Amino acid sequence: MPTPGSLWKQTCDRKTPTFVGEFFETLAGKLLPSASPNEEADLAIWSQDASIGVEVKACGSRPCRVEENQLERYGQLAQGFPFNAVMYMVFLYHNQRCAKEGAKRGTKLSLCQSQTEVEQFVVRNCFSAFMLDHRLIQAIGTHHGVQTGVFPGDPEQGAVILSIALLKGLLLDPK
Repeated sequence: MPTPGSLWKQTCDRKTPTFVGEFFETLAGKLLPSASPNEEADLAIWSQDASIGVEVKACGSRPCRVEENQLERYGQLAQGFPFNAVMYMVFLYHNQRCAKEGAKRGTKLSLCQSQTEVEQFVVRNCFSAFMLDHRLIQAIGTHHGVQTGVFPGDPEQGAVILSIALLKGLLLDPK
């Protein structure tokens, strides 16, 4: 079954969401030099002591949305096979809303016309990165609730919403 993100990628004339995702997956790989691409997660870190799956998320003008079924799947994968743990690497970047010719609204990222422009935009506007255990995101979903109707391709799919304020709050008061 296709995910809402893959449906969006298939229907976009320009591949901006794909370019952003690929850019941040590459960046995560450089920040985690022992990580390698993996079929079960975006990246995997294999060592004698642990095997960690890493899912990469990037959030611009909207809060980060983590699919409930993805969290459940990673919870199963993190029980020893193939991973001991699953982490989310969440990147935040500024993407202000602006007037877009021929549309009622848009974002500065939506004005980019090529993969190079997209990559240059996120490089200039990325301001933070978080590494979160998937169990923390599950706890946030339990505490704050799960929202539906946030994915255009699948309005019934639930998601844990990670707002920028919530993520910054974790830094200030990690209790």
